[in-house]
Amino acid sequence: MPINVGDITTFIPYVPSSGLTAPNNVQITESNGESVISWGNVEHASQYDIQALNSSGVWVSILITDALSVVLDGVLSWVIYGKNQP
Repeated sequence: MPINVGDITTFIPYVPSSGLTAPNNVQITESNGESVISWGNVEHASQYDIQALNSSGVWVSILITDALSVVLDGVLSWVIYGKNQP
């Protein structure tokens, strides 16, 4: 939420009291060894924390993005199948 005072603009993040909802329409498509994860917009969200459950049963952050889709080339293989885990 921008606040303007003269030539100065300050942005204050808005977080609804009910919190943010999970994105809808989450899809994973694979093509040529790459996985594309896409999702619907979440009102008031400015970034998305992409997480996955690894082979040890622990949720791990893969990346943070402001986009509504990301391309993961090879990352899901260690998250889903436990291969080459960093």
